[in-house]
Amino acid sequence: MAADLRARMAARLVTVAEVAGLVGRTPMQVSRYRTGVTPIPLDVAQKLYRAELLSEESLMGTSEDAA
Repeated sequence: MAADLRARMAARLVTVAEVAGLVGRTPMQVSRYRTGVTPIPLDVAQKLYRAELLSEESLMGTSEDAA
């Protein structure tokens, strides 16, 4: 899930601060989600999916990405 978030943020040129504002978390929390240090909570993942910053596969947990 983290790799998907990183890739989609990069492709759309979205900053950590913008994502933090979108999901109501701090930039530090979003950085931890992006690196895989902290798992992305379901409510945050749903907001990221609606913003097209996570794929359906990542949201459903069917991604090949272990992070």
